[in-house]
Amino acid sequence: NVSFGGSGEETVSSVAASADGGCIVAGYTNSNDGDVSNNNGENDYWVVKLNSLGILQWQKTLGGTSQHDYAYAVLENTEGEFVVAGSAFSKDGDLKEKKKQGADDYWVVALNGNGKINWAYNYGGLKKDIARSIVETNDKSYVIAGSTESNDQDVSGNHGQTDFWLYKIKSNGK
Repeated sequence: NVSFGGSGEETVSSVAASADGGCIVAGYTNSNDGDVSNNNGENDYWVVKLNSLGILQWQKTLGGTSQHDYAYAVLENTEGEFVVAGSAFSKDGDLKEKKKQGADDYWVVALNGNGKINWAYNYGGLKKDIARSIVETNDKSYVIAGSTESNDQDVSGNHGQTDFWLYKIKSNGK
């Protein structure tokens, strides 16, 4: 029985087993103290790596100054990277190289075994796009599932209001 966090609000959205017998946890935080450090402002993705005894090995905040950067899914891929998916509104901080999209976009980040960013890309259109799940496929690509209100940029064929959206990316995020 362990708890982690800071003086603000932390929410866990996803947990996955890691090859070393521990686990990787993803969610979001608006803290910048306690177990949380380097918050970019408002809510950021929060990724926590625990060993097999539940001891914190490392933590990473990812995002920008917007209050809408939320991680919803995490997995460890066959290469040992931790891949996190969610939605991000920010256009600064860790998203400074974000493609010019609109509101919230799918944002997928791959971290190495020590929590350093290997790659990060956003996908979506000019309206709200929220990734809720990610899986690695047999060809080492990823399928991201979530919702979209967009019908432009990366999204086509919207049937009106909010649709279910599946998006497949290569193992390097492209």
